[in-house]
Amino acid sequence: MGGFPGAQQVPNIVKRSLADQACEVLRQQIIQGTLPPGHRLNIHEIATQFGISRTPVKEAFNRLSLDGLLTIHPRSGTFVSRFSIKQIRESFDARLMLELWSARTLFTGENRWSADAAERLLARCEELFESSGEFDYATFAICDRELHTSIVSASGNERTSMMYESVYPYLQMVRVYWGRSRERALRSHREHIQIVDAINGSDAGAATELLRGHIVGSQDDIIRLLTADGSGIITSQGEADN
Repeated sequence: MGGFPGAQQVPNIVKRSLADQACEVLRQQIIQGTLPPGHRLNIHEIATQFGISRTPVKEAFNRLSLDGLLTIHPRSGTFVSRFSIKQIRESFDARLMLELWSARTLFTGENRWSADAAERLLARCEELFESSGEFDYATFAICDRELHTSIVSASGNERTSMMYESVYPYLQMVRVYWGRSRERALRSHREHIQIVDAINGSDAGAATELLRGHIVGSQDDIIRLLTADGSGIITSQGEADN
């Protein structure tokens, strides 16, 4: 990575803004797998790489630690968090509660759900599967997030949306190691179609049960695949020693 984005163009930028930028860059590197679980972060190296002082980098570390993406050990350093079955289940439990609650609100009165927007997302995904080239998993992941986020945001409850945003980075990080399988993505896409059809058809019971099955199925697949991986990025007893 070259100089830190915007650092030279805006020399008087406040430290808070530098911390925001550092946090976002590190977050994306963790979520995308560039910085893998167990990787030790050196605050001096990162500050030099970004062209900023250690203070905003330290603040970024603290924020990412609160998100569960980094683990700070005062005597040994800061590490990209490893996965634990317990943490994965807790994150999916939180996701399940937030999404199911939001989905139910779509059938109780006014909401911000856009059937047209949902159909456009599904059509965009369909094009990915119809393409003869290499499967674009990155774009699929973006569509996947936008669809689930749209269910939560359609409730109109900003606090719920904020809570959902705090959960999703960890889930994204886990999914990097779930495998970029076209077959699993296609299965997920077909489940998305069923969920959207149920919402658009005002079938509250079907929509919530399909959504529940979709989320729980994703959780079970991820735990099974990561446990069988044998790479050491997941432990059954909580945070692994670094």
